[in-house]
Amino acid sequence: MKTGLSGGTPVALASNQGCPSSVAVDGNAAFWVNRSSGEVMKVALSGGAPVTIASGQGTPARIALDADAVYWTTTETSGKVMKAGLSGSTPVTLADNQDGPFGIAVDANAVYWTNANPYTANDTVMKVAK
Repeated sequence: MKTGLSGGTPVALASNQGCPSSVAVDGNAAFWVNRSSGEVMKVALSGGAPVTIASGQGTPARIALDADAVYWTTTETSGKVMKAGLSGSTPVTLADNQDGPFGIAVDANAVYWTNANPYTANDTVMKVAK
């Protein structure tokens, strides 16, 4: 959904998306993860058909963007930090065997994420070069 900064009637950008979570927006599109279907998605800010950036991603949790790529975490037992091009490309694993990767952020040089597994209490903040 979208609406103006001062409010107004919400407009649907995409529907029938299962369990959408964690939205990131650039000047052209909105990106999100579908937790139940394991997809990373995008749709133009003007609306239209959603585009699958990546599928088969287990349970994606959070998402971040830079000018070139979309980044996400997956929360399986052996969690991953992943990336793909903004228009879609073969997903690249930046880190694997992570203990509950969740939050994610990027800057010009690196990708940062938190490992927060409530079962192991192995809470860490991690970093990897892009």
